[in-house]
Amino acid sequence: TLSWIDEMSEGSMLWDIGANVGGYSIYAAKSKGCSVFAFEPSPFNLEFLARNIWLNKLENKITVIPIALSQVASQAPFNMRRIEWAGSGSSFGETEDEVPDSESFKYVTIGLPADQVRESFKIPFPEFIKLDVDGIEALILAGATEVLTKANSVLVEVQHSEAEKEIIYGCLIKSGLSKKRVARHNEIWTRN
Repeated sequence: TLSWIDEMSEGSMLWDIGANVGGYSIYAAKSKGCSVFAFEPSPFNLEFLARNIWLNKLENKITVIPIALSQVASQAPFNMRRIEWAGSGSSFGETEDEVPDSESFKYVTIGLPADQVRESFKIPFPEFIKLDVDGIEALILAGATEVLTKANSVLVEVQHSEAEKEIIYGCLIKSGLSKKRVARHNEIWTRN
């Protein structure tokens, strides 16, 4: 991911979907002067994301969007698999029948398609999208058809079932992107 950011042009527009505590957002803003929209719905991560932006004096470079993205506007459970700060593995809207343990909980919140968020709040189209949300990448991409047509490059985590991979690939190919390279579970797609 850092090498991908290093290839960005100075001052690029990045959407960091699944920003966690802001490591990649901060790196892109500091090293490349990127303007970043950091999407992160976890209340545990939001505290540290905001603090990290402030500590790095990047309040004018990084905008936090504390909502879940999904395919359609909906009200659904946000499943927190861990209660520690900087945790991952949370998901929005998935209907898992797992038995919760003492370190997990869920609450109901809203999720919106990326296209609707961009239009409603007049957010600039991204040149680059980093998408790592632990399981609903396909749903997010399905709700970002217009956004994807403007992106030059997308880094997406792909470690799902074949059916989910087909949706992910279909969304990216339909938007005019093609697979450039793979590093572990991350795939980089670019516009030719």
